[in-house]
Amino acid sequence: MQAIMGCFHRMAGGSPYMGLFLLSILFIYVVLKDRRELWFYPNLLILLVLFNPWIMNFIGRYFLVGGVAWRIWWLIPIPFLIAVMFTKVIDYVKGKEKIFVTLLICLTIMLSGSFVVLTGGFGRTRNLYQMPNELMEVSRFISEDTASQELIEQNVVAVSAVAWRLRVYNPEIIMHYSRWPRGAYAGEIYGIINHYNPDFYEMNSLLEKVNASHMVVRWQQVYDQPEWLRAPEELGYKLIGSTESYRIYRTNFVE
Repeated sequence: MQAIMGCFHRMAGGSPYMGLFLLSILFIYVVLKDRRELWFYPNLLILLVLFNPWIMNFIGRYFLVGGVAWRIWWLIPIPFLIAVMFTKVIDYVKGKEKIFVTLLICLTIMLSGSFVVLTGGFGRTRNLYQMPNELMEVSRFISEDTASQELIEQNVVAVSAVAWRLRVYNPEIIMHYSRWPRGAYAGEIYGIINHYNPDFYEMNSLLEKVNASHMVVRWQQVYDQPEWLRAPEELGYKLIGSTESYRIYRTNFVE
């Protein structure tokens, strides 16, 4: 449920903005009775799916491979329904008060939402490679650990946001997939490691088959784990470094 709420805050603009959306659904049910079948019932069904951890886990694991279950949030017409509600409210207001109400509504929408550019969703690259600085840190941790352990090769499995960039930045790193999986076991590994609640125990046997030396996952994938799933440390993995978004592990079967 924590993963769902985290996705909710990232995708829905925060609680106040989502509150306006829920208010708009209620408004449509009470005021626009002839539009219930079009705007109320479908969105209510989607919300019941989104906030059900069992259904979301099933969908994310078997239908949306690659940890992209959060894209279901795109099915909800949040800005559209808020606009429908406020447009009808403005229609009910007559005279000069309409200007005041319109400005008040605009201010409400601005204060309820999140300024996307200021929330960490965007960032300027400040290096010659035009890549996120975190990626260079991840590569450095892996290269230094490979040298200290005297490993023959850097055989890495990482979440997709890192995988396709890491191989471009450091050609010495062996990756089993970039943006999309190819090759033996790659599809299974890709589906598990990009899930918001990855089963590290299940993935451990796959990483051993491909002789992966290192694994890169998101912080949330470790700390938001339900109790019945095992953390990488419980499998004997060694944390060799961490950045603001990622944790880098050495596996327990490197040669």
